[in-house]
Amino acid sequence: MRTFPTAFESQKVLTFYPAKPEQIGGDILEIGPGRGDFLLSMAGQCPDKRFVAVELAKKRFYKLIPRIERRGLSNILLINGNAGLIIPELISAETFEKIYVLFPDPWPKRRHIPHRLMSISFIEHLTRILKPGGDIFAGRHFLPIYPTSPFIIRHIMNKNGAASDWPSIICITAKLLRLTTTADQ
Repeated sequence: MRTFPTAFESQKVLTFYPAKPEQIGGDILEIGPGRGDFLLSMAGQCPDKRFVAVELAKKRFYKLIPRIERRGLSNILLINGNAGLIIPELISAETFEKIYVLFPDPWPKRRHIPHRLMSISFIEHLTRILKPGGDIFAGRHFLPIYPTSPFIIRHIMNKNGAASDWPSIICITAKLLRLTTTADQ
C-alpha cells in the first residue's frame, strides 16, 4: 500500500499568521479549521486562552485571516501546513489542554487511505502533545474506518500506560455537531 508522500510535503514552506513564534504552543489546538466557524467562536468566547490552528489548504488559510482580523481576535496562531508533519516535528510534549480534530478525513474508500490524517501513529503524536488530563475531541463523518475504535484505543493505551493516564477521546458525529455561528457566510 502507498503511503502519503511525506518527502514532498516536508519540503513545503510553512506559513504563519500573525507571525512565526519561537516555539509553537497554546492552550487549545484545532487541526483543520476549514472556514473557521468553530475556531472563531471558541476564540471569541475564551479570550484568555491561546489557540493554534493548523490548516492544510492554502486558500482556506488565507480566507481565515480577514475573518480573524474583523473580529479583532489576537489569541489565534494560524499555521498553513500538514499537521501530520508539524505535530511530531515542531510541537513540544504536553503543550495543549484540548485538541480538536473535527471531520478531517472525507476519504471513505479504501484507495483513499494514504490521504487520511487519522491513524494510530497520528493519535500517538496527539497524546504526546496533550497535557495530562487533557481531552481529544475527534469528529467524524462516518464510523467504520475511523481509528478511534475500541481496538485501536486499547492498542495505544497498552503501549502508553495505564488507562488513568490516557486522555479521554470524545467522538462527535456530523449529526450531533451543530455550529451556531453564521456570521461572515
